[in-house]
Amino acid sequence: MQTHIHGTRREIVDRKLLNRFPQLKPFDPTKDAKNVWKLQDGSFGFSVAAQALYFHGNKPGSESKLAPYGMIWKDDRTLFSAGYFDKEDEKGGPGYLHLGCPKGEIGIEKVSKFGKEAMEELGELAGGAYVRFLRERGISALEPRGFARVSSDCHPWDAKAPLEDETYSHSTLVIPHLLDVDGNQSKVKDSYLYEKGRATRYVQPRKAFYKFSGFLMDNNLHLEIHKIGRNEMQPLKKREELTDQALQVIRAHFESLDANGKRVGSAWQDYIGLTSPDIISVPSVRAFLCYVADSKGNRNPVGYFLADNLLDGNVAGLYLSIVLRDSRVALEGIRDPQGMEVTGGQGFDSIATYCQIRVFAELMKAGFYAVKLGGSEIATLDEQKKTLGAVEDKTGWAYLANSL
Repeated sequence: MQTHIHGTRREIVDRKLLNRFPQLKPFDPTKDAKNVWKLQDGSFGFSVAAQALYFHGNKPGSESKLAPYGMIWKDDRTLFSAGYFDKEDEKGGPGYLHLGCPKGEIGIEKVSKFGKEAMEELGELAGGAYVRFLRERGISALEPRGFARVSSDCHPWDAKAPLEDETYSHSTLVIPHLLDVDGNQSKVKDSYLYEKGRATRYVQPRKAFYKFSGFLMDNNLHLEIHKIGRNEMQPLKKREELTDQALQVIRAHFESLDANGKRVGSAWQDYIGLTSPDIISVPSVRAFLCYVADSKGNRNPVGYFLADNLLDGNVAGLYLSIVLRDSRVALEGIRDPQGMEVTGGQGFDSIATYCQIRVFAELMKAGFYAVKLGGSEIATLDEQKKTLGAVEDKTGWAYLANSL
């Protein structure tokens, strides 16, 4: 008698792996956060938020109710993340294991062994295994074990972004280098990028910040930042209301990208986990919802940011930094003192930089000295991070094909 396995392909894969490997479990933010905190070393790919963002089970058509935040391997000596995704340019083909940021004294050995045994278990369901968020020594240690270094010419994940958002690597920003914070006042300075023995000065962030400040003043508007999370002692119902608005911002942002043909790699569903009360409620996570508001009480959510602690409360990882740039959406229903609808104008195009710097100030007030912005899928986004003064924090991928 043949047994039928029900569920999406991702759920079938998750169930097979969970049944085969007792050390592998669905990631539970409440229970597993402490296991992550014990091994944190400042790596951007290793946090509660990173798990929910990079290994989630929310892809359309391949959702996983078994492991909505992906899976985690934990034994006495090792911890790493696990997920399973389809390539957008290989519709109908096999999926691929995604394994991430192995930690522990024998992490590389364990992730290599697991990748090979997992592909044996999955057979034709798995085309191969990618291991991401690897330092150079990790890639070098996997190469003798049969893995190949991923590049634009060797097993790229995406033709435009071969290492997804590790394709470009300017990430680490020392916040006081960009701004001084005194109470509720922030002074933005020219930024400097120190690379290859020379310093490059950038004025763009400072100018953009004060351009949008001028836009707000000209229209008698202001920007409100609402903190979301367990640290804010909010009732769960209020937290859910705010995260619903955050998801609206994310969806509107990606609708705009699609309409303008600018979306590369990511989709709005990748960020569902970062709006979940399960993640927002983890004590190390800090989320911020930005509103443009007028003097008559009208306000619109225009930006959503989510950060997580990476190292001793001194270094944060910023995993979500989304701001609505379409004035028709961001300013709908917003009015000036004369009651006229505000439709945009000089300075509005600097809204994203303004919101981002305001959030940096909030992180600095919370005790964070540096923030890792994560890598980028495209060169223009990497260039924007350079202008903030963010230095490189390189990680890479390794790949092992399924020999079947």
